[in-house]
Order: sequence, then C-alpha cells, then structure tokens
Amino acid sequence: MGDLAMSTDAVMTAATHVLIVDDDPDIREALSDLLEREGYRVHAVGAGLEAIQQVTQIHYGAVVLDIKLPDLDGLSVMKVLTQLDPKLPIIVLTAYATEENTIGSLKKGAFAYQTKPYNPEEIKATLRRAVAVKALAVKAETAESALSESEDRYRRQNAALLALTRTEALQTADLWTALRQISEVDANTLGVERVSFWRLNEDRTAIRCVDLYELSANRHSSGQELIAGNYPAYFRALPQSDLVAADDAHRDPRTSEFSESYLTPLGITSMMDVPVSLNGVLVGVLCHEHVGPARQWTPDEQTFALAMASLAALTVGQWERQRAEDALRESEERFRQVAENIREVFWMTDPEKKQMIYVSPAYADIWGRSCESLYASPRSWLDAIHPDDRTRVLEAALTRQASGEYDEEYRIVRPDGAIRWIHDRAFPIRDHSGKVYRIAGIAACITERKQ
Repeated sequence: MGDLAMSTDAVMTAATHVLIVDDDPDIREALSDLLEREGYRVHAVGAGLEAIQQVTQIHYGAVVLDIKLPDLDGLSVMKVLTQLDPKLPIIVLTAYATEENTIGSLKKGAFAYQTKPYNPEEIKATLRRAVAVKALAVKAETAESALSESEDRYRRQNAALLALTRTEALQTADLWTALRQISEVDANTLGVERVSFWRLNEDRTAIRCVDLYELSANRHSSGQELIAGNYPAYFRALPQSDLVAADDAHRDPRTSEFSESYLTPLGITSMMDVPVSLNGVLVGVLCHEHVGPARQWTPDEQTFALAMASLAALTVGQWERQRAEDALRESEERFRQVAENIREVFWMTDPEKKQMIYVSPAYADIWGRSCESLYASPRSWLDAIHPDDRTRVLEAALTRQASGEYDEEYRIVRPDGAIRWIHDRAFPIRDHSGKVYRIAGIAACITERKQ
C-alpha cells in the first residue's frame, strides 16, 4: 500500500477534497466530522443540483452519493458527475440494498457502494481506495513518459471489471462459479500465475482455499488450509491492512513465514493479498502469487486487486444472503407442514390481541368457523366461548399470556350448537431486547376427555 499512499500525497490538493451528497442533515454532519478527522477537506450538500454545481467548481478526490435525493435520482446525478469528471470515483450510499442499487450502481460506473447504516471503518477504507484511484488518474495525466503503458493497463483492467460485473454468475448467488470467474479474470488481467480466494473459518483459526486458479496450466483447484498459529504475522496483518503488497515475499515480515513451507516449493517470489470483509468483518482473502523474478506491484495493479476483492466480497455477501433466505424458506415450509397437519390449533397473535398473525387449519375443524374470519376479526374466537367462561378466559388471555402462565380450559359453542371443550396454552416470544412482541399458543379439543 506504500506506493498507493505516496500517489495520494502527491496530489493532495485535488485528492483530499471530498463531496458528501445526502438529504439527511444528521448523516451529512456525522460523515463530515468522520472524514475531516481523517484529514479530508469536506463539502456537504443535500440535493443533486447542488452536487452538480459543486463539481463544476471544485476538483474532488471522491464523492459519497446517496441514491435517494429530494430533487434528482442519485444514479442520474452520478451520470452527470462522471460526465463532468470521468475519473471521479463515486461511492454510492443507500438504505435500499436492492440489486438495482448495488450491482446496478456498479454497472453504471460507481466505484463502490455502502449500505445504511454505514460502517465508519468501511467507509474510511473505501474512501481511501477511491482517493487513491483519483490520485493515480491525476498522476497519470502529469506523467507523460509512463502514460501509454499505464493507460493500457488501466483500459484492460476497466474492461475486465466491466465484463466481469456483467456475467450472470455475479448477478446470482452462484458463489463457486463467480469465484472461479473472478480468479481467472484477475490472473489474466494482471498476468499473475496464481490467484486464489481463501475463506476464514468460523473460529478464525485458519483459512481454507475455496478456489485457486493457475494461469499457465489453466487449472482450478481447492482445499488447501493454512493454520493461523503457523503464520501469526500474516494473520495479524490481514485485519490491519487494506492490502498486503509484498514485492519480496521471502523477506517481507508479513509474508516471510511462508518462505520455507509454501513460497520456495511453489517458486513464488512476490505476493499481493487483499483482505475481504463483509460489514467490517474479515471473512477471507484474495491472494495474488507471482512466480519468477521478484515483481513490484504497481499502484494501478493494487487498485485493480482491491476492486476484485470488492467483487469477491459482493459475491460472498449475495451467497450468504441467498443461503439465509433458502434456510428461512425451508424452515417456514417445515413449520407449515407441521402446523397444517396437527390436530391441535396452533395460533400466533400480537400481545394486545388486535392482530391474528397465524392460525392453523385445525381452527376451522374445531371452532366450526373459517380461518379467514379470524384473520378479519382477531377476537372472534372469544365470541364462540361459552358465556359462563368468556370473561375468565378473556382476562387470562390479556394478563397471563405475556408471562407464560396462561393455561386454560373452557367451552366453545360451534355455529351448529355443539359444545366443545378446549385446553388452551400460550407462551411469549421476545425480541432481541427481551420485549414480548408475539404470543404463540396451542389449543386442543379435549371434549372426549371431559365426557
């Protein structure tokens, strides 16, 4: 990261101006305070037109842009800003983490996106990368002797990133295919022999290779594991760094532990590893391993590697969300199968008995009334209770269910005049703060037992 930081310092006047565009004054103030403490010169506006006016007057190092603005659509504002300054990196800030706002914003030219509520450390890290990208662009404009080669690499990298973001695998939850494509594109674009994605295990004691792509052999493999206890300096460096660029991996203190057991047998001389984080938590690492004479990682290569790591993080995040959604659907299906096939009535309400959240089909069989009628009138089950029992049951329902002490037997009168005995029990469901926000219960017909 040293070269990247030097490039940023070299263009301090342009690169350290940051524009915040958000209609929430509290967010503008909080972000301004956060970034000013980092040394940026911050301007904050609340509308799209103001943002456009600012960019016409000041050369910004980066823009933090809210998707929802009072006067213009955020993505439309981004389009105008990038037309005014094609090299301007824009970090999209949104409370609506839809595919259109996240992947869609990347497709339309955003440097990265952050979701609200934002993680301060992740915002700072992303902004450092964005400022570095702008710094590189400004430096390239002033370094004519190196312009041709740098621009060629930059075009290749941008084209590779654009093509990758349009692949179907990155727009779905196909984790394995997406990671294979990321490693292949990464290796081919940078000309790196070995590119791999490693996942940190749950107890954070090791990383396991999910996919390794070897360029010369055009081959994928996986499964190797590295134990944190064997490489303590490297594992300490990962959460503390945006990027570990070791031009001489055998001597760099962060990577030298690998020399004898890993680097030498494989012929690796230089490493460039990018930690991959989700919501500010380290989940893995994207590794670049050069075979041959030692290699100095250029700033644009480091920036490209950071962008590829961001795509890997996006892919892992999508996969984890999809896995959670699938698990939830499976759990709900199992619940439905059980609830709809038991003879007892399973029910769930709010604590005030104003909303019937769920009632199983057995209600219609026992009460002789439709489930739809209960959803429409959540207290209609009380109307069926025998008049001699109704007051007692209502009082118990309102005072004892939330404490878990509700256990009542009572009679109901069906529409056909038949009387049924019911054994009704309830228990509270609490939220993360301990507050009761649902009441669930089971009502069983015990008529035969009472006769």
